[in-house]
Amino acid sequence: MRGRDIRVKTVRYPISKHLRASYDQKKEWCNIRQRNFCAVKSALLRGDTSVTLLNWYDVPDYMWNHLTQADEEIDTLQIDAFALTPKPAHDPDPSGNLQADARKDIESRKWYGLKFTFVKVLAKGGQGYVSLWHVTFDDGSTKKVVIKKGLSPSFDPEKEASFHLRYKDAEHTTQVIDLNQYSKDIQEELLKKDPACRPRFMKGYPWDAKRLGCAVFEYVAYGDVWKYMESIVPGKKKKFPNQVLWGIMECFALALATVSYTPSFDGDNTFEKDYRRAEELDKVEDLLDHGRRAWYSEHDVHQDLEALNVLMGEDPAHGNQPIFKLHDLGAFSECMRREWRNVTEFKIWERRHYPKDHAVTPVGYCQEQISKEWDSLPIRCEKSEVQKMFCGSDFRRGTKCAGRYGTWTNVFLIARVMESMITREIMRTKCMLGSTQSYATSSACASTKTLPTDPNHWIY
Repeated sequence: MRGRDIRVKTVRYPISKHLRASYDQKKEWCNIRQRNFCAVKSALLRGDTSVTLLNWYDVPDYMWNHLTQADEEIDTLQIDAFALTPKPAHDPDPSGNLQADARKDIESRKWYGLKFTFVKVLAKGGQGYVSLWHVTFDDGSTKKVVIKKGLSPSFDPEKEASFHLRYKDAEHTTQVIDLNQYSKDIQEELLKKDPACRPRFMKGYPWDAKRLGCAVFEYVAYGDVWKYMESIVPGKKKKFPNQVLWGIMECFALALATVSYTPSFDGDNTFEKDYRRAEELDKVEDLLDHGRRAWYSEHDVHQDLEALNVLMGEDPAHGNQPIFKLHDLGAFSECMRREWRNVTEFKIWERRHYPKDHAVTPVGYCQEQISKEWDSLPIRCEKSEVQKMFCGSDFRRGTKCAGRYGTWTNVFLIARVMESMITREIMRTKCMLGSTQSYATSSACASTKTLPTDPNHWIY
């Protein structure tokens, strides 16, 4: 059975215009079209041969144009895995237009205390592109940074950086780089040594990333997990030893903990800093006992956590093994603790939209978005009912799965990345979604360095 031949079960529901409610109240409701579209898409991903729709006896033709599964077979198990042979490098900027844009807006200008040298375009996405730069400062030192620059008016550099800034100074999330502050710190050190050196500082405009539509991130040397997994050819390279797997899992656990707790900490403290201090004093159990009593989770949720958005870099504290960092936290992210206080039905149902098919499968990633439980849920509910159904971490009330986003969502997503590194399976679906290899161009900080592809060389 093809996707477009799925059987429809119709449930009659009142038309909203016939209901007595204010315009503002109706804006907070999920509409039938939105609800039905999500129902069809989720049913196809689950491999269902029938779907329950409100007031519709079939799926409109225009809707099939937005469903990649329309002409694929339903209920056929497919396993997608990382490529078995190395793939040729993909050029994200074959025309050179992105390089020209970067050079014109950044490299060709003079900046106060900074000099930018373009290296290459790393990746291109729907809203912009990512490029690698060498930045030179007044003391002659250089720093590699990655600049994400918007090409669309919808690109918001502040929003792109906002969630990364919630985890400022965290080891296991990529950090936003404040080039102005970095340059200022260097200049102050130079002035301490020679108060007369100010005239020698580089002249130019003050760097303003927001005005240029840019977000500046740290450079992570080895690129993303997807790229690394495709560099390991089965039969040629050994599998991850258990010791290495435990080390990777510790990185992932620390990343999840810092996302959960660091935003609620005071000052520049992070979960990792507390954890490292406790390790040195052999008091990790005491720290965790204290955390259970005194800490609370912000329930920051990042629904795009997958192999392309987990980067591998270097860190002195990690010795001979890479550090794993969560990246690209700007989109598909929400602080659920805050949202639970101001939740609307429209927002909850809108969160069913997900970034990639391979990142939300019935035996894959975020089941809160495609659970069959959604099909039996009412719409046009009072705000108090919406809060009872979807809000909070108490699962003794409300839905069991559908729409219940929280720290547990991130745990499941990162566990799927871990599983894919062990099994090489990216996802299993019951419908033919086509090759996931089309997603293999990372939007992350692609590397110019090479990580040893034999994980036995990693010492945890």
